Amino acid sequence: MAITNKIGAPVTGEDFFGRKKELASAHRYLNEKQSLLLSAPRRIGKSSIAKRLIHDKEKENWKCVYVDLQGIATKEAFLRKLIDAFNGIGLLDKATGKIRDLADSMKTSISGLSFGDLKIDLNNRAESESLFNRLTSLLNHNNDTLIVVDELPLFLGKLMDKDSTNRDEVEFFLNWFRSLRQYENSKIRWLFCGSVGLRNFTNHYRMSQTINDLVDLKLGELPENEANGLLEALSKSYNLGMNDSVITETLELLQWPIPYFIQLLIDRLISNIDNPESTPVNITDVTKALDELSKSDYFLTWDERLNEYRDLETTARKILDNLAKSEQGLTPSQIHTIAMGGQEITNAETMNREVTRILDMLEHDGYLLRNADLIKFRSPLLRKWWRYKFMI
Repeated sequence: MAITNKIGAPVTGEDFFGRKKELASAHRYLNEKQSLLLSAPRRIGKSSIAKRLIHDKEKENWKCVYVDLQGIATKEAFLRKLIDAFNGIGLLDKATGKIRDLADSMKTSISGLSFGDLKIDLNNRAESESLFNRLTSLLNHNNDTLIVVDELPLFLGKLMDKDSTNRDEVEFFLNWFRSLRQYENSKIRWLFCGSVGLRNFTNHYRMSQTINDLVDLKLGELPENEANGLLEALSKSYNLGMNDSVITETLELLQWPIPYFIQLLIDRLISNIDNPESTPVNITDVTKALDELSKSDYFLTWDERLNEYRDLETTARKILDNLAKSEQGLTPSQIHTIAMGGQEITNAETMNREVTRILDMLEHDGYLLRNADLIKFRSPLLRKWWRYKFMI
């Protein structure tokens, strides 16, 4: 069956392609009762593989649910989202009465949330934390269950005020999730993913201990055979004649063969070639399509993502601006000199630590490729887009 070219949206069913090694690792960890952190840059296919895992585990009679926290900005909405999800798969089947007893014992009302005629208010921090902590025991931990939580860092970032004065509240939520994962003999497994890296978030706010029990499931570029296969499958679906030589040259131009870039390229080729049945794709067509993409708005999320770097954003942008000028990249020494930018030499040690953090974050988020000798943009396409967008 032909696969369809879905740009940006999670792919499911027959449209899901490859990732055999990652799926095998994920199943092994989950079967060993370990919870996962799906660690990958943006647009790499995290949601697609998460939904594929749900599909696979449901076939094994696991209870599964996908909790998307995008757009959630308050504790009330967060709690409602979780309880709706838990109820949806029967994790709280017998808990309604216990929740009522819990709220009555706390002698509080929770505005914006209701269980029957029960109203609950989360304004009192101590009482709300007590509610979340005791909610842990209300879950049914006896059945094999997979809970996928998407965009948790986005929600936590909204809770975190600019001056980080409510840092303790954010850390509480992370520790609460940790307590859920470590509940004795629990058969519930968790998978966390999202456009903002949870490890980047916790490292930035010095909360890495809250997720040190999670196993990193790394999701990178497609291996060569899968990248070839995806290009071939999509080109056949849309009658684009791409022979083996063109496919090989295309992957060399991309250098970073992630599904999103391949899907964008196929879309451009479909738009540009009027009669694909009689006009085979050549490398000039590919080069033209990539050039058009470098001037598009498809990569704006890479710009917007830097807003989450907060006090590190300015330096991160300075580094990227300078890397965009160099196709070969820059040395670590050059990067540190750029970051210093005329500051007093007494600030060098502090700046070095800051630059190290920034480079770790930029590498994790898919901006950079680095080794001991050289740092450069991970994707030539992304570098050309950055140069066009911000340097011209």
